[in-house]
Amino acid sequence: MLFFFWVDSSAQIESNQSLNHRLHFDSLAVNDNGFFFNSIAFTGIAFANNKEGVLLREMDIVNGKILKHRNYYAYLTDTIPKIKFETEMKDGKKNGFRRGWYDSGELKFESNYKNGWNNGMSKNWYKNGNPEKEINFKLGVKVGTYKNWGENGVLVKERFYKQTTPTSSKLIKRIKYDKESGKLISKECFSLEGEVINCPN
Repeated sequence: MLFFFWVDSSAQIESNQSLNHRLHFDSLAVNDNGFFFNSIAFTGIAFANNKEGVLLREMDIVNGKILKHRNYYAYLTDTIPKIKFETEMKDGKKNGFRRGWYDSGELKFESNYKNGWNNGMSKNWYKNGNPEKEINFKLGVKVGTYKNWGENGVLVKERFYKQTTPTSSKLIKRIKYDKESGKLISKECFSLEGEVINCPN
């Protein structure tokens, strides 16, 4: 597999790294400090194709560090690359937004990361644009409300989580709705020990 590098003209790297310079991945030195070529921290966009030569993924690299990583569907019939997902990175970990798309171009999901952990609101959508699910995280831990919708846009389920330790949370309430009418079907509440309790008004 080949990686292709387009070099930022403002980068302070050796002049033989021209705009269309191609390199095998094995030609790059990779260590804990990032990506290097001829001992110089690499700046540019790294492209990888599949065996049929269709664009498969890209990496935006500045001073040896990956800032964004993109994957593509890489269909043989694609004349224009169709992005599958894009991830913002920092120090080799997911950090910032991560977004995914259907092969027809509609947004499929969007989530936030901090230092490799889900952090903040994470959302998924059906192909028709209606919401599919929504959940909030705090450094990888589910907190607050977790909602699910049917493809018709009707809310079908809600779950409520309470953080109990820095690395865990407990389900404290679960509500189900009719998938067609949206009317309430059931509501259950739980103690932190997992026992069913009466729900507060």
